Amino acid sequence: MTSGRLRPETEKGGSRGRRGGASSGRGPCTLDYAPGGKAAIVMVGPPNSIECAGPNSFRKLSELQLPGCSGPNHADFSANGRYFVLTCEFSGELVKVSTLGRKVIGHLKLDPRATATHAAPSNLGMSMPQDIRLSPDGKTFYVADMGTNELRLLDAATFRQRRVIWFPSHPHWRYPSRAGQHPYIPHRGAVVGTPPAFPTNPTRPPSTPP
Repeated sequence: MTSGRLRPETEKGGSRGRRGGASSGRGPCTLDYAPGGKAAIVMVGPPNSIECAGPNSFRKLSELQLPGCSGPNHADFSANGRYFVLTCEFSGELVKVSTLGRKVIGHLKLDPRATATHAAPSNLGMSMPQDIRLSPDGKTFYVADMGTNELRLLDAATFRQRRVIWFPSHPHWRYPSRAGQHPYIPHRGAVVGTPPAFPTNPTRPPSTPP
């Protein structure tokens, strides 16, 4: 992303291609591809919107405004690809968006206070959801909350939080292992990442390597 624009780069050598037209003069944050790879989904903030762009040209096709969502950050799709859920980093909420209809179909405001008993103290005073990933079985969204030092587990069918797991310091979710058994969760406030098994017990502490 250069000067508010998207620009493809090759895997070898990093040579740049032609700039795309998405997010001209604004702040693209992250990029995902819609199921099937037919469109690029770009999170833009400000002005807090989602842009749909061509998968190769990155030319903007459409834009969806996100009232109330400050800092659209990361997103992941449902198992059937019919919707995706994105995190709003600075307003502490999640937004559910229809893939086909390209419209907002749900909001979930997150508790600004930690509810996990052993969550590390935080001086941020707010929820700050970062990365979000769907579990391998498609039933649970995992949301790393840097503001409350928790991993939030959301029911994919009901779009409701059902569990939380405490973390030491500023968790920022990234990727599952190749076998899909362990999530790797780097901590911005620590030196090492934490690879617990995909959790089901909300009170189970993570296993931090020495």
